[in-house]
Amino acid sequence: MISIAPGFKQEGEAREFNTETLFNYNGLGLLFYNSLQNVDYYVLLAYTLLGAVLTVIGNLIADIALTVADPRIRLA
Repeated sequence: MISIAPGFKQEGEAREFNTETLFNYNGLGLLFYNSLQNVDYYVLLAYTLLGAVLTVIGNLIADIALTVADPRIRLA
């Protein structure tokens, strides 16, 4: 269960994008959608980089938590 927890972040981003676009809420999902329509590469790159960094941090936290929870696994 610990190892699949970071995958929930990507699902949350997809839901956020759909909800903000559908209900016209201000947020990162709507910002991404508007920058897609306006071909604003810098905002698209920043959003993608933020998602990648958060994914790596989430996987690192999951690996450390799995190491703490299961004594058979050790950090190399």
